[in-house]
Amino acid sequence: MPEQAVLSVTEVNEYLRMQMEGDRVLSGLYVRGELSNCKLHSSGHFYFSLKDEGGQLGAVMFRPQASRLKFRPEDGLRVIAHGRVSVYAVRGQYQLYADDLVPDGAGALLLEHRFDLDVDYRVLTEDWARRLHDAGVRINCWTVDDPAVAERLVGWGVEYLTSNILE
Repeated sequence: MPEQAVLSVTEVNEYLRMQMEGDRVLSGLYVRGELSNCKLHSSGHFYFSLKDEGGQLGAVMFRPQASRLKFRPEDGLRVIAHGRVSVYAVRGQYQLYADDLVPDGAGALLLEHRFDLDVDYRVLTEDWARRLHDAGVRINCWTVDDPAVAERLVGWGVEYLTSNILE
């Protein structure tokens, strides 16, 4: 038997978590990389990996932060993430807990120069709405008084609706 104390898996993971969370660099850093393995969970949490030519880092963004994203993250997009690195003890894996995510390079430039398009909802198709939204165009539809139509349009990525219904 070894002379050193024998630690449990939980104790090792907890020790590593405390070390990482106490580290000034790992407790608030920016990481540049390409998004991969993007998955928006039904809980609203956004799971993804950041990768570059030399490695990969697993990451999670919880629902409150993910709901504030100003773009639709997708595989292959270059981004800069801000957050902290810690250990997910259940799996014994370190990962980035992201609190902000912004496009890097041309993607950021596109977001800075987004424009709005006013569209009569009666001529808007789902394909057209998705293509415009993916291109960074904010879609405005006016006088949508049917709640079912409004819900469908929001599902298509329409960001602004005008209605005569007061609620």
